[in-house]
Amino acid sequence: MMGVVIGANGSGKSTLAEAWAVRLRADAGGRLLYLATTVVADADGQQRVARHRRQRQGLGFLTVESPTAELAVGPSDVVLLEDVSNLVANLMFADRAADPARAALDRLAELRRASAHLIAVTIGGLVPQPDHWDETRDYLAALESVNTALVRAADQVIETSGPESEAAP
Repeated sequence: MMGVVIGANGSGKSTLAEAWAVRLRADAGGRLLYLATTVVADADGQQRVARHRRQRQGLGFLTVESPTAELAVGPSDVVLLEDVSNLVANLMFADRAADPARAALDRLAELRRASAHLIAVTIGGLVPQPDHWDETRDYLAALESVNTALVRAADQVIETSGPESEAAP
């Protein structure tokens, strides 16, 4: 099963996805894996990562940091990928993938095939502005392409709009 949690920053995506993954693990019985794709670049990023770690504390997650979402998983594992927007950026700007959207979708498809459940968290609704640099427009187009494909392929999609959206499925 693949689920997608999509919404704006600060909309409760992570908390909702974590609760969902914990419930899925109760049925699957395998490991509960938190696949972190964030590359911390500054103090703000360090604070965000620390907040997410505190939020997951005691839930049973094994955290694996992999900017390009490379992870060996088993058929009873539950994977929470946090998040797709970072994955696309890492593939585009650090790895210089020729087609970062395709590369991201391939990684996500492999995780979905290999695990019992995959929950992918992503930012939605980002719109390129006329004054954005070409690279920013290319990134936003790649992310939108990945998000569209994920939503179409998902078994369940939850769109968050704020902290009140934290009621998990």
